[in-house]
Formats: sequence, structure tokens, C-alpha cells
Amino acid sequence: MELLQLRYFLMVAKTGHMTSAAQKLNITQPVLSKSIRHLEDELGVPLFDRVGRRIQLNDYGKAFQKNISKVLKLLDYSVQELQDLEKEGIYEIKIQVAAMAAMSTQLIQDFAALHPNVTFRLEQNETHSIWDKEEELDLLITSSRREDILPNSVTLFSEEIALGVSVNHPLSRYDSIDLSMVQNENFIDRRPDNNFRKLTDAFCREAGLRRNISFECDSPDMVLSLIQGGLGVGFIGMRTVSIEGVKLLHIQNIKCERFIELQWPENHYRNQGVRDFISFAQKYFEKYR
Repeated sequence: MELLQLRYFLMVAKTGHMTSAAQKLNITQPVLSKSIRHLEDELGVPLFDRVGRRIQLNDYGKAFQKNISKVLKLLDYSVQELQDLEKEGIYEIKIQVAAMAAMSTQLIQDFAALHPNVTFRLEQNETHSIWDKEEELDLLITSSRREDILPNSVTLFSEEIALGVSVNHPLSRYDSIDLSMVQNENFIDRRPDNNFRKLTDAFCREAGLRRNISFECDSPDMVLSLIQGGLGVGFIGMRTVSIEGVKLLHIQNIKCERFIELQWPENHYRNQGVRDFISFAQKYFEKYR
């Protein structure tokens, strides 16, 4: 059983198509098909079921994929660890910011100032999870509604979610409200695939609120600006940078809270720079707990 043979198998399992897998591997389809056939012969069991022009993993294949993926990841991480040692303390961190962009940026800047040996590859995307780019990411800053977070994560701090209204809105005379009071209001929120939007949708379901969303946008700054202009109300994190003309109201009838988490892929090699960043981030946000 050869290492290249196993990588071929994983690519076929991922694509579910011999032709597509062969193209991604830069080999011919007959060579790939022969490799998979030899692997199945050596194992003594079929790994795929043929369904028309596509193939899919059977139970043998799923079990084999799970274990082989772990083995090859461990091998890749071992190579990466040796390469890091050769770099003599120069590290790269691939990080995606999916929550609290302003605070996350400041965190990264402050860490970079103390660790000139670390470089960053940054991406901001508020719709992905750590599983979407597991092979490409070292760390993900995201938000969750749950306290029982994944083993491969740490909670940096929690944030109360309030309702933002214009200071000229009739509700601005209150400091806290029941969500039933905004049943007929126009709401401003993020797009449906946005992580923060998924949280606010969950809040509304729990409160039994059927809201009318009049504006959807990607930018939290735009949400604030539209609220400021009196075009609707919206959910806002209490740690969000305040903006003149918007009042934040505490929500009484349900607990509206999110947890800001630092996550990393399961069984992923973490270089010393990544480990230092995790420790730094935990201490950095102690003041918010």
C-alpha cells in the first residue's frame, strides 16, 4: 500500500467522480482507476459503490477514509513541524475573522507588535465555520450561542445582544424592552447565511417573534447607520463601537447573548506561533469577563 495510492483514494472520496479527481490530481483517469482497483484488491473489500457515472463511498470506504485521513494529516503535520524547526522560530498563522472584526483586528495588531517573528494570512468572512476550510485555516474567530463549546476551541468572552433603535424612535424612552413590543417594527439585519443573523433568528424563534426584515446587508456599520437614520430597528452587540444617534435597549423576556470563540481544526498541527496566539488572546480578553 503506497502513500500516493492513499492520497488518490481520498481525492476520489472527496469528489465522488473519477474524472474530476484525476483532473485535480493531474493524472489520467485510467491511471487513477487502476490505482483504486489495486487498493481495493489489496484490502480485499470494495471501497466504492458505482452509481451511474458517479461513485460513492460504501461502509468499508467510509471507515477507511476516516482512519486514513487522520494518518495522512498526522504525517503532513509532522512534516510541517520539521519545516517550522528549520525556519528557526519564524511562523505563519492563517486566521479567519468571522466575528468582532474591529476587536479582532486590534488583537492581531497587538500580538504582532510583540511577536515580529509571526506573520499572518487574514481573511474576513462571517458565513463560514471552521469545518468549511479545515485544511486551510489555523484559527477562526467566531461567535456561538452555546456555552458547551468544541474541545478544539476556547471562549474569549461573552457579549450581551441588545436591540438598537434610533434616539428619535418612540421606544428610545425605554432602557429595556420585551421583544413582543417590536412585533410590528421593520428590522435591519445581516444576510441569512451570516453567522450573526443565525443567532438573531434563533432569538426570535425563542421569543415567538415573527419579524419583518426590511433591510439585509453584510456590514455591521451599515446596520448601525440604517438604524440611526430611523429606517428600522436591529440587534446589536453591546460591545459594538457606539454610534451617535442609536440607543441600545436590553431585552427582558429571553437571554440574548453570544460567545466569542477562538476555534481551530480538529487534529490540526499548531505551530508555536499559533499556540502563543491562543494564550495571548485568552489573556487579552480577561478584562471583558
